[in-house]
Amino acid sequence: MGQVVASPAPVKSAKLPKLVITKFSGELTDWPRFWNQFEAEIDRSEVAAVTKYSYLKELVNPKVKTAIDGLPFTTEGYQRAKNILKSKYGQTSEIVNAYVQNIMALPVITGSHPKKIHEFYEKLLFNVQSLETLGKLKEISGYMRMSIDKLQGIRGDLVRTDDNWREWDFPTSRKPSGSGQREILWNLN
Repeated sequence: MGQVVASPAPVKSAKLPKLVITKFSGELTDWPRFWNQFEAEIDRSEVAAVTKYSYLKELVNPKVKTAIDGLPFTTEGYQRAKNILKSKYGQTSEIVNAYVQNIMALPVITGSHPKKIHEFYEKLLFNVQSLETLGKLKEISGYMRMSIDKLQGIRGDLVRTDDNWREWDFPTSRKPSGSGQREILWNLN
């Protein structure tokens, strides 16, 4: 007797709006966003390499474009252009360093100014989440103390209930721990 196999439900397709890729500015912290979008939308598409190369050149700012301007409009030129840009902007250690520099450059906030604290929080959270995405958050855990020290106006309130605050790190400070540790990044917002 034959088996009856249920066919999967038909997949409904939706017409999505055309995705616009923002030009790559040359900032290391912008590279992961740009390259992931470029790869997904253009590099993996089934168009000629020369067409992909044209898109690549149009999607980088002039200062970035100078690194690949002299290459020929060929498949080999496109491959060389990708390798040059990946080598110059796609080095994980350099990207991590740029995020760490952003954290170190956060301003000292002496009072309890909600707007300034919120801006501090947004910038810190962006860099922490970006490092977490790269799998490099644990490596910079020592910067948590420095970040807390920059919040002079509210530091006492943040650390008051946890005698072990000097041992906080970014991974555990972002998630509710249930162990009494303050969830600093959650509480700043």
